[in-house]
Amino acid sequence: MPGPDVTEAICLTVQKFSETSKIAVLYTRAWGRVSVIAKGAFRPKSQFWGHLEPLSISECVVYKKPKEQIYLLSSCRALVPWVPLTASLQQAGYAFAVSEFLYRFSYEERDPDQYDLSRAALVSLAHLPDGALARQYWGYLLGALDCMGFRPELERCTSCRRLPSSDQVVVFDAAAGRVICRDCRETR
Repeated sequence: MPGPDVTEAICLTVQKFSETSKIAVLYTRAWGRVSVIAKGAFRPKSQFWGHLEPLSISECVVYKKPKEQIYLLSSCRALVPWVPLTASLQQAGYAFAVSEFLYRFSYEERDPDQYDLSRAALVSLAHLPDGALARQYWGYLLGALDCMGFRPELERCTSCRRLPSSDQVVVFDAAAGRVICRDCRETR
């Protein structure tokens, strides 16, 4: 059996596996999204209590077995606890939206830029006032799409490629799925 690997990870989801174990889906810095099993996680004196919870950012020791889909989580130590993200309902909602985005649209492939962006978004969501959370979240989504190669064009008209003047409004054309200026919209 190969030796353990240490990586930093964001815990996305956790579910009960057996009487004493749980399975967690982690977004790691080293491998992308992976599933791990934490044996003995529900025991009263488990080392995983409070460290392996959704939204926590932890340092994990993982045994990767070749040809296995679920790896063995040996230990986990929270670097950034999940508790500040649940201080308000809005904070928790935006933090879980970041987690859900990673769960649905990430793969088992290394993407340190996506990891760093997601980690920074969760840390900042924990400390921002409720009025600034939406802006941070939408900024995160634009950055995450950019990391995935889907950077949307929001500054120029996608039809004529001109920058709008200060008095001109650029609108999003939902039917075309792009941003266009009023001149191009009226000529369509």
